[in-house]
Amino acid sequence: MFKTNKIAHVGACPDNTRPLLDIAFKWLIKNDSNYYSNCSSESFVHDYIDLNEGRDFLTENETYGIVILHYLYNPPFKEEIKETGFFAISPFHTKEKWKERIVSTNAKHIFAIGSFGEVGGEYLGSLVGYSKTTCDEMVTVYSKNNSAFFS
Repeated sequence: MFKTNKIAHVGACPDNTRPLLDIAFKWLIKNDSNYYSNCSSESFVHDYIDLNEGRDFLTENETYGIVILHYLYNPPFKEEIKETGFFAISPFHTKEKWKERIVSTNAKHIFAIGSFGEVGGEYLGSLVGYSKTTCDEMVTVYSKNNSAFFS
């Protein structure tokens, strides 16, 4: 049985998540149908984490079954960091902090959606305890390497 059916939508609000959620669900149906069927789309709990709503994913400690990173801006220079607006960036934004926090979610699957200039698979590289699958130039999926997710 699955440990959690909670999905973290990082950098998104409820009205703009459907296209990326569809990408995740299609991947799950094709690559992890057991997990997907154990928690049908009606049973998923969605948690929207957005700096503009006062939540900083990098400072939280929630765990999730799935994490979706929604085209998160990755500024080329630290001086460009702004904590609000379309290009909002956490004051704790570093590659190491992103990797640490993502792994600490204990998610079964992580969908890093973004390309050059965003917190995507190219930026993150490898994650401890996860295998990495590059679906295309915009989507990288990380999957937990062992069955520790299930209890």
